[in-house]
Amino acid sequence: MKKKLKKSHNKKDYKKLLNSIRPLAAQIVRLKSDMKKMGMHTGDYDLIECSKCHLAEDVLADNRLVTFFNINVEDFEKVKFTKLKFMELKDSLFLCPNCGNIIKAKEF
Repeated sequence: MKKKLKKSHNKKDYKKLLNSIRPLAAQIVRLKSDMKKMGMHTGDYDLIECSKCHLAEDVLADNRLVTFFNINVEDFEKVKFTKLKFMELKDSLFLCPNCGNIIKAKEF
């Protein structure tokens, strides 16, 4: 015989929880926006590499998002970073600023 599960939460509890989470969610959205403005990686998607020209993203220890050409890179200390930034289009699609290729980023 199956036992009926007792409802432990009602609408009031749900609304209370939702109202307590809203300010935190709004703060997270603001922080992510500020991070993007400062050139930092927000972690919404996997780092991008263009399959045509090999422009690639990486994140430095201070969380700055940088780009470089990933062609036979053996010594990362000698890599020259570019000032190029992939442009987010929509639905995880990014435009390569170097060659115009459109890349689908892998979301987390």
